[in-house]
Amino acid sequence: MRRLFGVGFQELLLRERVRTAEHLLRHTDEPLERIARRSGFGDASMLYRAFRAAFGVSPGRYRRIPKV
Repeated sequence: MRRLFGVGFQELLLRERVRTAEHLLRHTDEPLERIARRSGFGDASMLYRAFRAAFGVSPGRYRRIPKV
């Protein structure tokens, strides 16, 4: 994996989970706990940490950013 993508499997998995959560935040009004589970995170706090590291804002704040 690392040779093909430059990152390991765990990092690829985390990126995909965050990407899924980002899509759900933009296109649904589901609660964060449900989005966390649907994205493959154990709970909302795990989603929060990963999302903030990836986007620099919390999932709730990201959801409130006006869509273009």
